[in-house]
Amino acid sequence: MKRRETAMRSPMTGDEIRLVRILTGCPLKEGSADARFCSDLAAITRRQKSVRLTEGQSAYLWRIAFRYLAQLPPDAFRIVEASRAAGDDPPPTSSE
Repeated sequence: MKRRETAMRSPMTGDEIRLVRILTGCPLKEGSADARFCSDLAAITRRQKSVRLTEGQSAYLWRIAFRYLAQLPPDAFRIVEASRAAGDDPPPTSSE
């Protein structure tokens, strides 16, 4: 088994797919790594039926959602709040 295959996890959840597509339409800082990550991931989810993320990529997606929480539309806000209520808060980062 290749190293890359061992770093993969289960396919993206429906909430993650909806969240990344919503984040792509949000006013993220133009040219930022956050915006590029969401844009690239949204493009991949449109082309492929099943997308797999590493744990690090999944955590990064949720950190972006928490970072831009105030700018999210109500449906995305509910996804993030449900994750928070379930105890799935991302670990704090030193830059925040």
